[in-house]
Amino acid sequence: MSRKITKRVEKIKSKMKDILIDKQSNDELDKEIDKINIKIGMTRYSDEELAMFKELILKKILEARETLDFYKDELNNEALILGDKISSMEEGGFSNRNEAFSQKIHRQEKFINNLENALIRIENKTYGICRLTGELIDKKRLLATPHATTSIDAKLNADKK
Repeated sequence: MSRKITKRVEKIKSKMKDILIDKQSNDELDKEIDKINIKIGMTRYSDEELAMFKELILKKILEARETLDFYKDELNNEALILGDKISSMEEGGFSNRNEAFSQKIHRQEKFINNLENALIRIENKTYGICRLTGELIDKKRLLATPHATTSIDAKLNADKK
């Protein structure tokens, strides 16, 4: 869908909210907006599906934070154990292990941040919509990679360019 059409749709939705806000509850308003989205070819995951994804993401965040804490503890423990006892021969090995843990910590923090951003998209009801095509990302992909923001096809096409 072109940006011009998308902007027009957003204006229509905004006007509709203003008109209906006094007459209907937010749930009813969301249903009306969903009907408009379906009519113009925009879709999203249902509230039930979003709740299921939210539960999955919260579980992943908990696991990721536990892993992050483990990496941080290991890095701190190794530094405490070796402390002043590091000889010049051991220093290189310690430095390599330290760098490896630092990289793991950085990757884990990035993963947690991506999962938290997915939670924001769930609250905005935009979760599972490909940021490149505007189409729904396959549910199997989201179950495997819940922080995904692009469909497999869009990702492959972007990687080719």
